[in-house]
Amino acid sequence: MIFLKQDGRLNYNSVFINTSQLLVLNAEHDYQMWADVEGEMVNIGLIDNKKDLLAMNYKEKQNP
Repeated sequence: MIFLKQDGRLNYNSVFINTSQLLVLNAEHDYQMWADVEGEMVNIGLIDNKKDLLAMNYKEKQNP
């Protein structure tokens, strides 16, 4: 489950990921978070499934 939080003052968004039900992976595999940014897939980080709740921050694209 993923929860989103916006903070307009700091111009970033947080994604909170509940990892408690992810399968345990062996050392050769990991979980990754990807985002579709204007049609391009961008890796935004690894998901640490050793924690039950993980927060990841990302910035919105600035409009000119």
